[in-house]
Amino acid sequence: MNSKINSNHSFSKTQKALLGGLVGIIVAADLVVGIVVICNDKPSLNQDVIIEDQNDEFSGITIDLDLEASDVYLREAGNYRLTGKLEHSLIIDAEASDVEILLDGVEIPSADKAAIIGLAAEKIILETAPDSKNILSDGGTSEYDGCIFSNAELIFAGEGTLTISGNQTEGEGIATEAQDITFESGTYAITANDDGINAGGDGATITFNGGEFYIDASGDGIDSNKDAIINGGTIFVMGSDTGGDAGIDTDDGFEINGGTVIALGSDMVESPLASSTQNSFIFTLDETIKEGSLVTLMCEDTEIISFIADKSFRTLILSLPTLETGDYQLYTGGMHSGTLRHGVYYGGVYTKGTLLSINSATSFTVSSTVNQYGDSGPGNGMGSGRPPMYF
Repeated sequence: MNSKINSNHSFSKTQKALLGGLVGIIVAADLVVGIVVICNDKPSLNQDVIIEDQNDEFSGITIDLDLEASDVYLREAGNYRLTGKLEHSLIIDAEASDVEILLDGVEIPSADKAAIIGLAAEKIILETAPDSKNILSDGGTSEYDGCIFSNAELIFAGEGTLTISGNQTEGEGIATEAQDITFESGTYAITANDDGINAGGDGATITFNGGEFYIDASGDGIDSNKDAIINGGTIFVMGSDTGGDAGIDTDDGFEINGGTVIALGSDMVESPLASSTQNSFIFTLDETIKEGSLVTLMCEDTEIISFIADKSFRTLILSLPTLETGDYQLYTGGMHSGTLRHGVYYGGVYTKGTLLSINSATSFTVSSTVNQYGDSGPGNGMGSGRPPMYF
């Protein structure tokens, strides 16, 4: 086993003896083959020993958050695996470096600021380990106004679940300051007192290439001060049900090129750009659909998609790969025997409820990429927290 202790830290004779004994125990037990590293952080951070585990598929530094009693800082480029619970914040301060973090059964309930803060880095990759459940929440009021806040580009991936609760005053679920946000894979449940996902500042691009999303926001569900691109994934997003916000809101427009999109809002709706390659419906309904309603899009007797609205809405964007040229109908109520996951029904059989009409029309035609029906109301084409949903 190779052992290396950071020489920038001075130790007393007692500390040296303890460290020497620890190394000896590890070697003798032959339990871990790796590198012992001392993390030097702010004076308020405990000087914990971190053991790099090279016996499993992960190659990097493993940190057990159960051992930490204050904010944890990552100051260098590299791969980090986190486990356990931390009642403080994880702070990445690695200027001009790429930092990759594997969340493997992590819980971070931060009471007074963001759970994860990207102070400085070139790129931060957050990955969920297979079958892992990870829970992040924040509180209070701080300049880092998202449960996950970053000054660096964010990339999300993985095969686990990540539950995010943005509980700060006017807090968001995921937020960057003019930095791109990209989702490649994973399962996400996001609730927020303001926007669910936000690329703020001078703007940046939010991209969805895959993953499953349930977003319940008291502001906009997805908000970019630049643009957004949806290439894949299943996205169920709900904006505010009290007015002034939308399911998707951008300054420069958004494209839907793939995936399944259900976006609900109360009075504002932004249509996808005509440059999109997947067909969409944009509905502004005659009346508000009540919270808890079953809503189904049909093509004659063929069910296209059914979902449960967990908050009331009047504007609706629907886009699916199966939305082809033809005539469609909207229903509320009825019965469904399928499995409800992340707000959407899978399998089973739908029994028709009440046929919806918009401006007296009960049939809606897909004849182009963007198909809009109803009075769009304010915000057309322009660009208190709820309890979290756990998967």
